[in-house]
This record gives sequence, structure tokens and C-alpha cells, in this order.
Amino acid sequence: MTTAAESKNAASLLVLFFIFYLFLIVRFLLSIINMNQLHCQTFCAKKAAAVPSAYMNKLSELTIRYPGVRDQGKYDTCWAFSAIGLAEFDLIADNQTADKSIDLSELQLAYFTYNNVEDPLGGTFGDSLNIMNHKNYLTMGGNLDFASRTLLQWEGVTDENRVPYALAPTTTTLAKSYAFDQDVAHLQNVYIINIHKNATQVKCEIMQHGSAGLGLYMDGTANYVGSAVYAETGENVATYYCPTSSVASNHAVNIVGWDDNFPASSFKNKPAGDGAWLCRNSWSDKTENNINSYFWLSYYDKSIEDAAWIFDFESADNYDYNYQYDGGADVGLSLI
Repeated sequence: MTTAAESKNAASLLVLFFIFYLFLIVRFLLSIINMNQLHCQTFCAKKAAAVPSAYMNKLSELTIRYPGVRDQGKYDTCWAFSAIGLAEFDLIADNQTADKSIDLSELQLAYFTYNNVEDPLGGTFGDSLNIMNHKNYLTMGGNLDFASRTLLQWEGVTDENRVPYALAPTTTTLAKSYAFDQDVAHLQNVYIINIHKNATQVKCEIMQHGSAGLGLYMDGTANYVGSAVYAETGENVATYYCPTSSVASNHAVNIVGWDDNFPASSFKNKPAGDGAWLCRNSWSDKTENNINSYFWLSYYDKSIEDAAWIFDFESADNYDYNYQYDGGADVGLSLI
């Protein structure tokens, strides 16, 4: 027969065991965070001294190594195009399992970001993603935070020929098999770096992973020059600089290169100093020096968000299982 004192002691031991178990979980999670921070710090410590003043600043360099730009068309899917661009560039530059012929599906990512499917192990059973006051996933908008959530669950990425963007006008539903069964690569790590405070670190990661994702405000024609001569290459290039900090981010692009000496005089509204990022847009399927394709963004643009996103992908056969439990979210904002 168990006495009250024995029961109390047993309960106390259970509480202590539970606290110790939580302690181990917290230690494990902190170790992952520290490892990710150490990755960035170690890589940059080795590479910072070797970061050039200009990198991948010529269109000819980009077209030799990477796929051409893609056109999002009339839909608010720039965030999906930016995320897929991060995947394609990383699989070429870092993972080295792809070449410039790679073409991954933006439509698959956009659809399953807003139409979640229970994962194969049942960890997200009963979870749902609610798009509040909105019905069309193609005009909902999004961001790289949403995209990373989907991709870290291994819902993609898949090849473009399996879920082609050309079918967007008629694709209201996709078979659940396209969520987990058709993937060709998995997102393993995400690094979020403050581009205003750690621009050198962003450059280091671009050198390793090929590109960085970025949110900013882009308008029609008020803040860009359609044809400025870039003395480094002799090419006519497009430049963009937003002098207003009161505007909200409404677009996502990919940074693929830079030039610390890109002249401030090349921008419609002259920024505070020289220097610019070479960005890949998603408003055209023509790879050229154009605001719709590749354009130069001033370091001093006042609409640039703090977060630069780095996606680290591996082949889809790298691990057997992805243990997860959170597949739910409420989405009420419309970001493009």
C-alpha cells in the first residue's frame, strides 16, 4: 500500500524529471540556434577578408551559371518566385547538384503554402491554415517567412514540368500527392541576416548560396531609371532607389551580386552614397538589364526590409523522415 508521503515523493520526482526533460529540449534548441549562428560567423570570418568590392556584377556571368528570369504574370506571387530562385541558385552554387537548366515550380509552392496537407508521419494531423477573408491563393500575396514555413515542412520543391506555372489560371486545386511525394530537394536551413547591420555577412552568404531574398517597396516608374550607363561593363542598366522610408514593402526580389562603387549619380533620386545590389526580378521572362529582369538597387534604398533571407537546400533523399507537429496558421494580411 502506497502512503501519502510516498505518493508525494513520486509526484515530486515526476515534476523534477519533467523539468529536466524540458531543460534538455531547450538546450538542444539553443544548440541548433548557436550552430546556425556559428555557421554564418565562421564562414564570414574566413571569407570576409576575401569579399570583393564587386561580385557577379555582369549579366554575362549570371547567364552562364544560372537560369533565366521568370515572369510571375498578373498574380501576386513574387514571394514564391523569390523563394524558388533561392532554391535554384543554392542547388547550383552550394549543393552543386543542379545546373542552369534547373526549373522548379512556383505554383506548387504558392498553392501548398495556403492549402496545407497533413505530413506523411501524421505530425500535423488536425492542423489547418486559414486564409481569412480571401479565397484565391494566387492573389493573396505572401512573403519569404510564409514560404520558408512551407518548405521547411518539405512540401516541395518539385520540378516545373510537374506543376507548371502556365496552369495557374485554371488551377484551383492540386492533388495532395504533389505536396510531399514529388519533391526533388528539401530546405534544411534558413539564415535571416540584418542587411543594414551585416551587409558583409549577406555578401558572404551570397558567395556561398548564390543569392539572398529581400523585401522592398517598388512602384511603377517614379523611382527608377530605365537606362543608365554602367561604366564597369559599358552596359545600359536599370537602377532603382526609393528615398521614402514611410512606405511598406510590397515586393520580393533576389540579390545576386553587388558593386560597392556603383555611382550614386546613376539613380533617379540620388542616394547618400555609392554602392548597389544587383537584383533579379520576376516581372519578365527575358533575361536582360531591365527593371523587370536584372536591375541595380541602391545600398541606401529606404524601403529595404532588415531581413535578408538565405535558403540552404539539399537533395530530397538526404533524410528519411522530417519530424514536425505544427502545420497551422492564420493569415490575414495581403502582401505581394
